[in-house]
Amino acid sequence: MPTVPIYDAPQVQRQGLRGGEDQSRADVDVLGGAQARSMAAAGQALGQASDAMQRTQDRRDLDEAFRVETAVLSDYQTFEQDLRKTRRGANAKDVTADVDGWWAKSEEKFGQDMSPRVKQLVSKSLSRARMQSLDSMGKFQFAEEDRAQAESFNAVQGQEIQRAITAGDPAVLETAKGKLQAAVNVFGVTRGWTAEQMTAEQQKWTNTLHTQALTSMVDANPEAAKKYYEAHRGEIDSQNHARIEKIIDKGVTEQKATTNVASMASLPFEQQMEKASKIADPEERKLTITGIKDLVAEKEIASREREKAASDQVWQLVANGTPAGKLPKATLERMDGKERVQVNQYYEAERKRRLTESEGRSIKTDYRVYDDLMNMPKDQFLGVRISALQDKLSRGDMEKLIDRQAKLRDPKESGEVASTEQQMGTYVTSLRLKDEKKGAFQSSAYNEFNEFKKANKREPNFDERQKILDRMSMQNDGGWFGSSKSYFEVPEKERAKFVEDTVPKADRDEIIAELKKRGKPVTNATILDLYRAANK
Repeated sequence: MPTVPIYDAPQVQRQGLRGGEDQSRADVDVLGGAQARSMAAAGQALGQASDAMQRTQDRRDLDEAFRVETAVLSDYQTFEQDLRKTRRGANAKDVTADVDGWWAKSEEKFGQDMSPRVKQLVSKSLSRARMQSLDSMGKFQFAEEDRAQAESFNAVQGQEIQRAITAGDPAVLETAKGKLQAAVNVFGVTRGWTAEQMTAEQQKWTNTLHTQALTSMVDANPEAAKKYYEAHRGEIDSQNHARIEKIIDKGVTEQKATTNVASMASLPFEQQMEKASKIADPEERKLTITGIKDLVAEKEIASREREKAASDQVWQLVANGTPAGKLPKATLERMDGKERVQVNQYYEAERKRRLTESEGRSIKTDYRVYDDLMNMPKDQFLGVRISALQDKLSRGDMEKLIDRQAKLRDPKESGEVASTEQQMGTYVTSLRLKDEKKGAFQSSAYNEFNEFKKANKREPNFDERQKILDRMSMQNDGGWFGSSKSYFEVPEKERAKFVEDTVPKADRDEIIAELKKRGKPVTNATILDLYRAANK
């Protein structure tokens, strides 16, 4: 196989280097290459550090630019929203200039502390926003000024129509029509309208003039409105013809009916109705009959108001103690007949009451009268002068009935009155009370309710009324009275005896002790209430 030759002796002759070259080239190459590489590495590191610092600064500049831009746009949005709210119509004038001025001031405000790089970034972005806002608000200004101009035009046209209608003269209305059409020509030129648009706008305002004039005329003079319509029908929108004709016909018919009612007013009611029934036109006949009835009703209302005023005046004199013979006759004659009767009844009742009291006696309630009053329908009861019954009702019962009238007139309390009397009616039915006894029970119950109110500074509630009514309906077994009686039938001065006969002594003593222990008042009522509660 082949072999690699081996050399035992040098193949190149040795020779010394010339001056200065005795240092090994290998040594120089090694030292120079290392230094170069070291410097290159250092340079590369410095470059990388510089790039990193620049990227960091760029990010900071961009972040600051974003924050400035966000703040500026936020402030502008608030500014623009305020402009759109406050600069409406004619006030929109110069709004675009104001927006431009805002941007100029904003640039000065936010550019003070920014670096050139940040300012450059912000300016580039906000320049676009500025142009967009100027374009948007320019459109807004144009639209608002355009709308303001149209509103002003419409207002002037409307004033011209109203002035002509107020005058009520056909010649003035005709002049107004010419002015309206001339104004349309001027306004249309500023808008660049075509001839067709001009004509349509003139027809619109002419139609408005005629329809409003007719509406006003129908109320004052339907016949004149009818003539005006016939003369200008061709200038009125055909779509309005049917509606206007209906209004005019209705106005003419109503006017005829009003004239009919006025011409018949002096006749007796029956004759008025007979004449009205013979009118040929159904609608005119119907309106005439309705007018007659309304007029009669108005007269009745006026009459009642005069009667009430006279009645109030007389009763005020009565309350002040004016003798019957001193009451003004003219005022008495204006009163309602029933009221005059009650005035006479009052003086007669007063005479009887004074006579009874002069004999040392007090008026006792006629419970049949009391029951009649309690059973009256509400409106009838409210019309009763309770003071005219002073010879048949005790002072206490008169006060209760007057108080009942006041409560029934008050919407807040009338419901409670109904609830109380319905609750009371259950006992009236169960006890089979009628006439005088029924009236006596109701009067006694109201007395107890009033005593509760005085003691507790409030009206009794349902359960508290129930307890009172239970007590009022308690009966004894006769005893000292000789026959069974309910508590409400016993005079106040005899109720202690009723308690003795009804409640055994041992129970009574125990109840009294318990009441004292509880700190409750010891009365006939509290003894009976506790006794009844314990023996249910």
